[in-house]
Amino acid sequence: MTQFGSFDELLHTVDPELAQIAYRLREIIIRLHPQTVEVVRLGDNAASYGLGPKKMSEAYCYIMPQKRWVNLGFYHGAALPDSQGLLEGSGKRLRHVKVHSLATAEKPYVGDLVTAALAERRTALG
Repeated sequence: MTQFGSFDELLHTVDPELAQIAYRLREIIIRLHPQTVEVVRLGDNAASYGLGPKKMSEAYCYIMPQKRWVNLGFYHGAALPDSQGLLEGSGKRLRHVKVHSLATAEKPYVGDLVTAALAERRTALG
C-alpha cells in the first residue's frame, strides 16, 4: 500500500543543502505549470508532478532526493529532446538529471526539460 505524505515529510531527513535544491526544483515546476498535481509518495521517496495523480500515465516528472544529489526525473524522458545529452537512464521510459547544486537547478535546460515533459504528456493524453 502506498504511503502518501507532504513535501516537507519527504525532505524531513534530507541534508539541508539537498532539501534547498529539492524545494527550488519544486518552485520551478509550479512556476511552469501552476495547475500541476503534486503527489508525494513517501514509500517511493519521491514527489510526482502531473496532469493528474496517476504516476506512470498522468505524471510528467518527479523529484527524488538521494544521498548526494536530487534526481529530477521524467517518467517519459526517453521521448524528450535531449540535444545536450543531460538525461541519464537506460530504461524504456524513465530518464533523470542529477542536480548537485542550486546553480544547476537554475540552469535553463532544467526548465526546458520540465516544459518539454509537460508538453509530451499533454499531447499523449490528448
